[in-house]
Amino acid sequence: MLHIKQEHILSDVVQEHISLIPILSRFGIRLGLKELTIQEICEAKGLDTDFLLHILNSYLDPDFKGALSLTPERALLLADYMERSNAFYRFAQLPNIEVHLHSFVKRSSQGNPAIQTVPHVLTELKRSLTARVEADEKELLPHFRELASDLGRRITGLSDSVLVVDGSQLDVEAEDRSEALLSDVMQVLVRHISGDFDDNLIYGLLYSLNALKIDLESNNRLRQSTLLPILHLMEQAESQSREE
Repeated sequence: MLHIKQEHILSDVVQEHISLIPILSRFGIRLGLKELTIQEICEAKGLDTDFLLHILNSYLDPDFKGALSLTPERALLLADYMERSNAFYRFAQLPNIEVHLHSFVKRSSQGNPAIQTVPHVLTELKRSLTARVEADEKELLPHFRELASDLGRRITGLSDSVLVVDGSQLDVEAEDRSEALLSDVMQVLVRHISGDFDDNLIYGLLYSLNALKIDLESNNRLRQSTLLPILHLMEQAESQSREE
């Protein structure tokens, strides 16, 4: 696919990819973009243009392998982005799904077993995703930020690396079932729904579920290909500094 570049007009990009709106909001970029390029908007807001492009292209293209030099500042930017993403899931997307679900169940026939299954699966989804977010807030991201701050010169010494590195040999985190649960509930709605239900409400519910699914998939790719490998590099640097 055609990747986004700094000279592209951001309003044109957003019109083509509406799903980028919540991603841009995590950088403080709101609608009313006029005809400014991405570089112009980043300069006006004091944003790292290359880092923003890395995030946007990673979101749109699962196979994106852009190179971005690693600096302590970018490591901290990555932690900030992950934190804002988690807050968006917890305080915006999950409540939005709950609102759609409540309206959908209320206006659907109560004898449909598929409809009765959906709230239980979404309760488990909320529990799983909230647990992951809380682990990030209490453990992973504070540890990540501490290493990035304390080992700034060490990270700079590793800047011959790029943000996208092979994380295939890293220990995999405890399984987060959120993506699987989202797929399950969407499958139930698409394949097994029957009886009386509101077509517009089920579309709104499915749209919200799919938006969260795409966002989570992108976020999890970023965790595995970028955040966890950087954490691994920083932990190695810390260990080496202790030995010296």
